[in-house]
Amino acid sequence: YEELSTDAAVRSEKIACSFRNLIYATNVINKPTLMKEVSQVHGISITSEEEKIIISLPTLLPKRKTNTSKFLTDPLIYQIDRFIQENSYQKYNECIICFTHLYDESRSIKRARDYDNMEYKQILDVISTYFLTDDTPILCDVYHTARLGEHDGTLITIMEKNQFQSWLPEQ
Repeated sequence: YEELSTDAAVRSEKIACSFRNLIYATNVINKPTLMKEVSQVHGISITSEEEKIIISLPTLLPKRKTNTSKFLTDPLIYQIDRFIQENSYQKYNECIICFTHLYDESRSIKRARDYDNMEYKQILDVISTYFLTDDTPILCDVYHTARLGEHDGTLITIMEKNQFQSWLPEQ
């Protein structure tokens, strides 16, 4: 059941991306207008608090090698553009990006994936383009954690390195 449902979900995401491309090609609606609606449907949000940027994706990151992260990157880019227009911020020079993988506690714990089986590189590339001066490992550390919650999702927190020690116990 898990394999079949995962396969169906991946195929659905590919179909959604194909429909997006069809809409763009036929000029039915422009990309920013569609991405506004898609990002709202997905529930993607970006906030800032205490000099941290928090990106909420209401889904787990896709499995590595499924090539479906475009499903999330386009609406994420739209929301980042919107965030940048509405907020003043400074690009991080040295930072930590924390991926918190949230798993619905009412479902099987076997669903939890190893961190190296998740596609986060493309999401990290999008984030670094807008929020970091460079994502070299010398300037940017990446941290992964997981916890059970009311629903599946991914929280991405970007912060200065000196904020990590106070952030971590809260998790």
